[in-house]
Amino acid sequence: MAGLGARPARILIAALSGVLAVLVGTGVWIAAQARDEQGRSGDRQAALAAAGEHAKNLMSLDHKSVDADVRRILDTSTGGRRRRSTRPTSASSGTPRSRTRSSSTACSVRPAWSR
Repeated sequence: MAGLGARPARILIAALSGVLAVLVGTGVWIAAQARDEQGRSGDRQAALAAAGEHAKNLMSLDHKSVDADVRRILDTSTGGRRRRSTRPTSASSGTPRSRTRSSSTACSVRPAWSR
């Protein structure tokens, strides 16, 4: 009869071990989700701060420092605007290569006051 009492104890231990494994797994999963959410929250805060800085730069143009202001705006730009602003420039004119023209297509318009 001593063998019959040991069998329910083994089943109980196995069941409790299974429940413990499920609880530990659930705890690990919840901790990973919380860590990911904190990371996303930090990314969101960084994006909001960058957008606020860019908006401030856009709204604070001054006619006395236009070049510095535009450079500051382009430095905080992202995406397509940043790619267009960081194109290589031609060595002679300082203009983007996509805007340089050959002499055959150049337009010769003179200001009205020079006529």
